[in-house]
Amino acid sequence: MRETLVYLTHLDYDDTETIMLTKLAKQVDGSEWSWNRLNTLCWAIGSISGSMSEASEKRFVVTVIKDLLGLCEQKKGKKNKAVVASNIMYVVGQYPRFLRAHWKFLKTVVLKLFEFMHEKHPGVQDMACDTFLKVAQKL
Repeated sequence: MRETLVYLTHLDYDDTETIMLTKLAKQVDGSEWSWNRLNTLCWAIGSISGSMSEASEKRFVVTVIKDLLGLCEQKKGKKNKAVVASNIMYVVGQYPRFLRAHWKFLKTVVLKLFEFMHEKHPGVQDMACDTFLKVAQKL
């Protein structure tokens, strides 16, 4: 599936970006909100890392992170916030080229990961540790 998304991105980056950002907007406005849909979408967003120019990737990642942060702020309940936060960390961890180019953002991500490592909500600590390890290995 990942390879298919990468091929589609190579064929028409603009269309792939538009589809993913439209799906993300539907998560944010609540019309298609579900944990499973958000997880699937963020996996797809992460799977196309490296398949676009650095400038396009920067624009795309910044848009995705801003939308996800807004979604996290908007959602009520620890479980919803934990799902959104774990997806933010997953997406960020999939874009090492972006992180290497933006050290201040990387520092913020690492500090947030350390904060999540102290979180008691089930799965959040594991996600934070896994993401930290992934980021450390890729950089």
